Amino acid sequence: MVRVGPRPLGRGSTPHRPVHRLGRLAESDRGGRHRRVHGGDHAPGREPHVRSPGRGAVNLDPVIHTPARLKIVSLLATATETEFAFVRDTLDMSDSVVSKHASALEKAGYVEVRKGYVGKRPRTWFKLTRQGRQAFDEYVTTLQTIVGRPLADHPDGAPATE
Repeated sequence: MVRVGPRPLGRGSTPHRPVHRLGRLAESDRGGRHRRVHGGDHAPGREPHVRSPGRGAVNLDPVIHTPARLKIVSLLATATETEFAFVRDTLDMSDSVVSKHASALEKAGYVEVRKGYVGKRPRTWFKLTRQGRQAFDEYVTTLQTIVGRPLADHPDGAPATE
């Protein structure tokens, strides 16, 4: 349970500082508000649930690991170039969600964004870059390692039956 408000002080008590599961919360210098102080084994700026390589750790790409980005990258992996509206409608996402995650993928160098016109209407197209294809392939390989076997054990792609 996370306690956010002040705790009544009893004999020998000290003021309570709330604790959050991803790090402790500490009072800032202004107004008693709280800010997150990162603790633990993750670096600032990295997603806390993705661990660095080490003993027993699996290195999943934090850029692709976000579910919305994984959906976008996996869709782009099946085509040479895809229009924004197709991505939005196929993945059933809002314009803002597709735009936000496509920008993050572009910033990482995984997706190339091309803007142009069809007639007088503006259009946006996405294309997976070589770096994006390599990152996606490595991500899928890592997931297959976690599962313990490749997904396509047979030449026809059907899973093994016992």
